[in-house]
Amino acid sequence: MASEWREATLGEFVRLQRGHDLTAEERKPGNYPVMGSAGANGTHGEFIARGPGVVIGRSGASIGKVHFTPHDYWPHNTCLYVTDFLGNDPRFAFYLIGSLDLASYNSGSAQPSLNRNYIYTKPIQFPPPEEQRAIAETLGALDDRIDNLRQTNATLQAIAAAMFKSWFVDFDSLQQEDMY
Repeated sequence: MASEWREATLGEFVRLQRGHDLTAEERKPGNYPVMGSAGANGTHGEFIARGPGVVIGRSGASIGKVHFTPHDYWPHNTCLYVTDFLGNDPRFAFYLIGSLDLASYNSGSAQPSLNRNYIYTKPIQFPPPEEQRAIAETLGALDDRIDNLRQTNATLQAIAAAMFKSWFVDFDSLQQEDMY
């Protein structure tokens, strides 16, 4: 079905804007994620962008890294964020943008930096919205399964560490009668 895919530029696929300043002193208690170049980096009592949202690392070591949030959020000034998906599926946009080598568009000298005007011209191909949704659903299910397996693995590692400590550090497996 690749013949149905549209050829365009990234700027014709989504609209991007630089995130907004928010100092630690300005943050208010709340549940809205603050999305920066490395993903969620805390919460705030207000949001600027409606979810679902896609952000792209704009500066520093996380330049070109792409993150997704299903929630309303505050896009921090260290990222670019999608302000308009132009009718495209947000989750598909996350996967498509994440597959691009945006770090190669570094326009900084001392500090890596990403300029939306440079990446807007990047040529891309994408399918119609209904196919986008199907692709995003499949990839999302795989991501959910991977996250579930990571959590299971972390739990099993914690159990193994606790058992090791109990048996070989605290000697809990030795009963008082076993010592005589």
